Amino acid sequence: MAICKHNDFEIYYEYINPGRETIVLLSGIALASQAWKVNTLFQGLRRESYSLLILDNRGSGYSSSPRESWTVEDMMQDTLCVVNHLNIDQFHLYGVSMGGMIAQQIAIHHPDRLLSLTLANTAPSVEYIYTRAKEILSKHRLGDYIDDWMQFMKLIFTPDEYSEYEQTLRKMYRDRLHGNYPIQSKEGYQGQLLAVMTMDNTLKKLKGCSVPALLIYGRFDQIMKNEGMKALGEVLINSELKGYDTGHIPLPPRVSDYLVFLKSIQKN
Repeated sequence: MAICKHNDFEIYYEYINPGRETIVLLSGIALASQAWKVNTLFQGLRRESYSLLILDNRGSGYSSSPRESWTVEDMMQDTLCVVNHLNIDQFHLYGVSMGGMIAQQIAIHHPDRLLSLTLANTAPSVEYIYTRAKEILSKHRLGDYIDDWMQFMKLIFTPDEYSEYEQTLRKMYRDRLHGNYPIQSKEGYQGQLLAVMTMDNTLKKLKGCSVPALLIYGRFDQIMKNEGMKALGEVLINSELKGYDTGHIPLPPRVSDYLVFLKSIQKN
């Protein structure tokens, strides 16, 4: 099992197809690195000439879940611990939801490390999260876990998407429950949630950032307000904004668009 030790914490990671141009994929709250493996983006990128780095954010999967509270900046340092451990100088960065918040911190503090920045359905601060979403997120993992999990999935997907994927999502829950991969603890989830809810607004710090950026959002996102993605597009001066008729996780259209974006950077 691949582990990077950061101070007193352990961060689990997987590095696929090493030795090529690297894409670091950062997942959202309550999800671990294994979630990428059923994602159409991950599957599409595996067929291309890229190295893929996925990791468990602290508080999830095989990574440590500290007793004391932590910040999004701490999770940024966890990510950098892994890329430095693997001697990766520059990389493409793709962050979804909470992963996009971590990615913003890297763009603020270490823009020179980034070949590109992709932010998907994220926010520059908690004010761009819907009140109803905050209420549901605050109750997650407090009740029966299967019902809790499905309620969380209803928040992530549109009603049509949920109807289409409901049985797959229930199977994912059963696989996690009976598999060898650890289910996130209540403490791990609440630590991640606190980090998200206390992140400082990034817009002023990101203003003028010239890293090539692709900003992706679902027009029917029930968690993050579209206005947050649009605000990020205004301060990231070398960015492209794309919206899809999806929920919190933009589905297949983003794969081909992302590949076009990467190839456009290589040409330049």
